[in-house]
Amino acid sequence: MEVDTRTHRPAIDQGRFEARRRLGITADKFVMLFTGRLSHHSKSQPLPMFVAAQHVAEQLGNDVCLVLAGWFSNDIVRRAFAATARRAAPNVRLSIVDGMDPWWRQHAWDTADVFISLADSIQETFGLTPLEAMSRGIPVVASDWNGYRDIVIDGETGFLIPTTMVAGASTGLAQRLQSGEINYDHFLASAGQTVNVSIDAACRSLLCLAQQLDLRRRMSIAGRRCAKESFSWPAIIKRYETIWESQREQLRSSQLSAFSFQFLQSHKDTAVHYPPIDVAFRSYPSQWITDDQIAIKAFASSSKLAEIFADPLCNHSLHWSDFFNRLVEDYQAAPTSLTTKQWIERWLAIGVAADDTAGILAWLCKYGALYIESTALAAGQAISHADLHGERIGTSRRFRDQESNELPGTSVLPLTPLITFVTTCQGRLDDLKQTLPNTSQQPHSTVIVVDYSCPQNAGDWVREHFPAVQVVAVPGKDIFDRSDAKNAGGFAVQTPWLCLLDCDIVLHEDFCFASLATAQTERNRT
Repeated sequence: MEVDTRTHRPAIDQGRFEARRRLGITADKFVMLFTGRLSHHSKSQPLPMFVAAQHVAEQLGNDVCLVLAGWFSNDIVRRAFAATARRAAPNVRLSIVDGMDPWWRQHAWDTADVFISLADSIQETFGLTPLEAMSRGIPVVASDWNGYRDIVIDGETGFLIPTTMVAGASTGLAQRLQSGEINYDHFLASAGQTVNVSIDAACRSLLCLAQQLDLRRRMSIAGRRCAKESFSWPAIIKRYETIWESQREQLRSSQLSAFSFQFLQSHKDTAVHYPPIDVAFRSYPSQWITDDQIAIKAFASSSKLAEIFADPLCNHSLHWSDFFNRLVEDYQAAPTSLTTKQWIERWLAIGVAADDTAGILAWLCKYGALYIESTALAAGQAISHADLHGERIGTSRRFRDQESNELPGTSVLPLTPLITFVTTCQGRLDDLKQTLPNTSQQPHSTVIVVDYSCPQNAGDWVREHFPAVQVVAVPGKDIFDRSDAKNAGGFAVQTPWLCLLDCDIVLHEDFCFASLATAQTERNRT
């Protein structure tokens, strides 16, 4: 993954003034920014961010602003975000700007003193926005989660906020998705309820940055240099070329390329078997919680639990909700401190199913009703993807005194399509309606939409509104298979380059020109 460090540059005073002026924010205010999908189930639960912002506001006074630059899947989610923010962060000035608007997509960054992204979704892999923030010289507060930890250097370019998952909390969830009992969105929502981002650590980190201007400046310089040194196109293209050559060498040495292709073709309809989440996403959180750790009550009264449960952003896909009243009563009556195993034994005694107890523990930890006293890593420490390959980006980095030279001007590209964007849709037509206009306007490109048995007839909508976009229909599919859907589109591609997109991805307006031209420039150099 790369960042265009020419586009994503630190704000100039005039740009910063104009962006804040449009929101009515004065120069003396401390501004936190989140940009991306505004989704509590497929990106990040916003409550930790709201609570941390409120903590900073209480310490600094009412001079704190939070800017959300993104898009909602529907108005129901938009209203829920606003309601949760009013409840959890009453002293924070909240501004929501349209991340689909080209001006705000470019200039929302100019408002920020700090960028915050506390992702907790299992589909969050690398995370481009923290990298874009670093390229713009904005310190980052991000969750210590999967690929985020390969971007942010804790204490140098920002702070990583610890995350936990409860062992066994997602038992059977992958099988329920595969069997069709739940759809992909509910799968993500249920999995997200088992992930806890440390609210206390987020509060401390944001307050530290709010109070220390010199620290923000040091992290700004370090982040910009890190982005240019390790994640700009020249560095990334060289890594891609190295990987591709390694793969070609493996194919040459194995002499199995033709056989492998025939094997994949003959088995493309074979059913997929998903491993348990505890296995597939083992490396994502900072820590796994087991039954030998101390869990302490955080609320003096159980009324706070009812308030959280009433928030629609906090009770998504809870299959044990029928037991909530009994859980509240038990919480009120329980001792202040018990082991996680003892908590589970109490819930079993009031009739909670054994398969639901770990999920309840995870939910109570996620929303601050319980906190884990032990900090010892259980059942294996989180491993970064770079560590797995013997390379930890930034661990012992020594930045150069001077920034590297900017890339030279790019050459003119031909008018014929060079790249095909393949996007898939099953039940997510609302997302596609927001993103396809942007994708279809990319230069030097063509677009394929895979209607993967979409119950909303996405293919018909595309044909009516975007006749130049090719539709590939895959009928008879009750369960969304991401790989099969993307392969169906990939087989129809005729351009030299292919870019696979989820239907909620918004591309920068210059994505095609910048990426293709720079790739060609780097190829010519080598």
